[in-house]
Amino acid sequence: MKKTLFILGDSISIAYTPFLKQYLGKSWQVTRKGDLPADPVPGEPEPENGGDSNVFLAYLKAMLPQIAAGTMLLNCGLHDIKRQPTQNSPIQVPLEIYQSNLRDAIQLIQSFGKKPVWVTTTAVDDARHLRHMREFFRYDAERQQYNIAAAQVMDKFAVPVIDLCGFTEQLRGELYQDHVHFTEEVSRLQAAYLAGALEAVCGEL
Repeated sequence: MKKTLFILGDSISIAYTPFLKQYLGKSWQVTRKGDLPADPVPGEPEPENGGDSNVFLAYLKAMLPQIAAGTMLLNCGLHDIKRQPTQNSPIQVPLEIYQSNLRDAIQLIQSFGKKPVWVTTTAVDDARHLRHMREFFRYDAERQQYNIAAAQVMDKFAVPVIDLCGFTEQLRGELYQDHVHFTEEVSRLQAAYLAGALEAVCGEL
């Protein structure tokens, strides 16, 4: 019987999804946000993108009954820490709301009998982000705070965590293709790492 996986994450996950499908192979059936017909969620960047934790939770509330997969690979955070239009603007989703959204999301997923697996949010190079993106601002210090908050939620609900951030930080050479998105080769390496981690995690579930 095939293992089933649903991916709900931001544009970082959009980039690695094709490679992850390849590495998981025929023993897995993999789908993601955007594959299922769904009404638009207010605030979502595009149909495939999980967006911030407000969008993330709203999507789950609307779509979980239609998601057949038993395991869900999850991430949000990069959109939550946006500040726009200036660097002094309020953060898009305050930390306490982010953590509350994750608690609600995990409880909801588990109430449907599904197995959540969390992926840590990858790093922001502050200087690079500023050079390549002026429409909004992000800072790695805040990304780290949100990763810590997410880890606390996952620990409370005994959700496995795959440290994609830690893995990516060990890579050498040119990582980014723009302000925050990775090169194709880095996305491929991330997918290989995730595939191995998922196989290990799902052997424990």
